[in-house]
Amino acid sequence: MFTSYFFIACVKIYCNMKNKLILSLLIACGVLFSTNAQAQGDQGEQVFTLDAGFSVTGGLIKAVFDDNPTFDSTGTLVPGGSSVSGGPAIVLGWDMGLSERWSIGAIVTTQGWSGDAANSFINSDGNWVDETVNFKLRRNNVSICPKIHYGNGDNVDLYSGLRVGYVFWNSSIESNDPAYNLLEDFASGGRVNFGLTLFGGRFYVNDNLGLNFELNMGAPFLFGAGLNWKLT
Repeated sequence: MFTSYFFIACVKIYCNMKNKLILSLLIACGVLFSTNAQAQGDQGEQVFTLDAGFSVTGGLIKAVFDDNPTFDSTGTLVPGGSSVSGGPAIVLGWDMGLSERWSIGAIVTTQGWSGDAANSFINSDGNWVDETVNFKLRRNNVSICPKIHYGNGDNVDLYSGLRVGYVFWNSSIESNDPAYNLLEDFASGGRVNFGLTLFGGRFYVNDNLGLNFELNMGAPFLFGAGLNWKLT
């Protein structure tokens, strides 16, 4: 019964989203999880994870430059372009079992991007300046992650859950243009994040070591995979 309430609440939270496929998946999962499947975790059991997580943020950064073409002093469009590179998010996680079905945990993540882009502006002397903007961006996150576990088998742990935390950025942007603000949405401040783990799984090769994956909605990553170590 508690499981059904959990997923009904999740659907209500995301009911304003237009992606019918995702909503259908949530409803289907809610029906599945309301069955009497045996949970994997035990009370007091701890699991540590090391994952690589993937997001769409790098593509969004690239799109910022693609949507802002470069013009010369006569207003003519000139070749500009940008270069953006980055790796996956590094995700450190920890979970502790509260019961056979519920656990509470936390994750810490970091992910970085760097690159350069063409920029043109008129300086304080009234001269037209062409420059290359070099930048480095790093997104960090700390989240609390309650989970519900389900599934059968001593070597398999399937779960879903929530992620509530805070995203904050570190940045270095080298530009002589005082009005340069293309990256301001990524490079400053922070925000509270709320996400949903749609589906995750841990598959153990022995009593302690296992492989895992997660499919998520929201920051700081959408898909992740890696290793986990269980303390029993």
